[in-house]
Amino acid sequence: MFKANIKIIIPLNKIKSENLSGKKKTYAGFLSGLKLVFIFALILLYPSKTFSQEHKSIHQIEQEKYSVEEFKNENYGGSDTKFSNSVLNKTVFGWNPSWVGTAYTSYNYNLLSHIAYFSYEVDTATGGYTTIYYWNTTNLIPLAHSYGTKVVLTVTNFGSAKNTALLSNPAKRQTLINTLISLIQYRNADGVNIDFEIVPYSQKQNLVNFMTELFNAFHTQIPGSHISICLPAVDWNNSFNVPALNNVCDLMLIMGYDYYWSGASIAGPCAPFESNGFWGSYYVKNSIAYYLNSGAAASKIALGVPYYGYKWATQTGELKSNTTGTGTAYSYSTMKNNANTYGRIFDTYSLTPWYKYQTSGWYQGWYDDSVSLGIKYNYVNAQNLKGIGIWALSYDGSNTELWNTIEHYFTTSTSISEEGGTIDKFRLEQNHPNPFNPSTTIRFSLPGKSFVTLKIYDINGKEVKTVVSKSYNAGIHTESINLTGYSSGIYFYTLSTNSSSETKRMIYLK
Repeated sequence: MFKANIKIIIPLNKIKSENLSGKKKTYAGFLSGLKLVFIFALILLYPSKTFSQEHKSIHQIEQEKYSVEEFKNENYGGSDTKFSNSVLNKTVFGWNPSWVGTAYTSYNYNLLSHIAYFSYEVDTATGGYTTIYYWNTTNLIPLAHSYGTKVVLTVTNFGSAKNTALLSNPAKRQTLINTLISLIQYRNADGVNIDFEIVPYSQKQNLVNFMTELFNAFHTQIPGSHISICLPAVDWNNSFNVPALNNVCDLMLIMGYDYYWSGASIAGPCAPFESNGFWGSYYVKNSIAYYLNSGAAASKIALGVPYYGYKWATQTGELKSNTTGTGTAYSYSTMKNNANTYGRIFDTYSLTPWYKYQTSGWYQGWYDDSVSLGIKYNYVNAQNLKGIGIWALSYDGSNTELWNTIEHYFTTSTSISEEGGTIDKFRLEQNHPNPFNPSTTIRFSLPGKSFVTLKIYDINGKEVKTVVSKSYNAGIHTESINLTGYSSGIYFYTLSTNSSSETKRMIYLK
């Protein structure tokens, strides 16, 4: 899944990564030579921590890219979504990169509990900052506050050397904390989000010390402030003391993406929900289980999800094809457009979409959409996690379906009541569970008496089953769907009344 000893280069983005080669050692004697060959074979077959951890995350790649150039040839920006009348029942935390400009003016703030301004870049020589971009002047903060959305400042520090230089020095840690308190107080903001990546094991305790100092200082000097930390999808270095961090963080965000990254040796899903024995042992459900089993409280865990994807040049158009070049990250809006052009495929192993095409060689693109995100959101609810994090806001461009998916899974409607209150609109809800085998249920609401049909269609739009065709009174109704005897795959269900019709997708997995 990950390459060893790779120097990652993305020519279009002018990005250079660290050279991650491990130290070479010489061994004398025939026996030692055999050991070396054996170890090398294991590394090739089973990527180890040493050879897998040191690649740059999407956070670092994009920070480096856009610190020197503006967005180009991408469809970024706010959507025209009407603000929801529903009330959030989960934390929805979104990163707002400084480079997206004024896209924040079009966010659906009623579906955002926290926005993290990205970012304060640490000056490891002092603990101060090299840049905070437009933090001191951005209108994001008062606008978000007018909707009741909290705003925090993300603090970034990337690489083993930089994290060692900062975390191992108490004076620098204190300078950082003092500076952050001043910046948060100056803008009347709500806290900070710590994004320290590639932290070496030697700094494990120092990271706890820093977070403890930060947590205590903020909660003392800015009562009610919010402190969160980013956790890697896989803690290769065993650098995050989860039980200790659980006690000094209000929120811990698992960066549930970059499983297949720009330098991956094969093309694959950025955020596989499952593996089903095909994509290996690293996937979202396993990452969540790891942190819960390591001592994280579900009430403090949020799952980071990708509003981006990667496209690679590949040897073939088949699954698990070797890559022939470095992958390039694109926004959700671009990946969606590409999938519409070349044909969206849904991978039933990882439960994520992808596309492929051939033009002077093969290319594959992997990303997440409303269907794959809905599967993850359903699991967040099933595990009773705190909520989600989004990398990154505005990457959906003018599309509205990702907002709609958040509304569906993480809000309580103000217009529907099961206790006899007034129902003022037609509403079709997502089936549950989803994916399912072989039965699932759907719920729908009717503002008045109506004749209703519920029909099932396959991926090609062919009708395969009529579930109901009868009159219903006003109110909330539930119907069951059973697809025993049908093939696994994506299906659509359409509910039609005298005046309304709505269609949703569902996944049947045997």
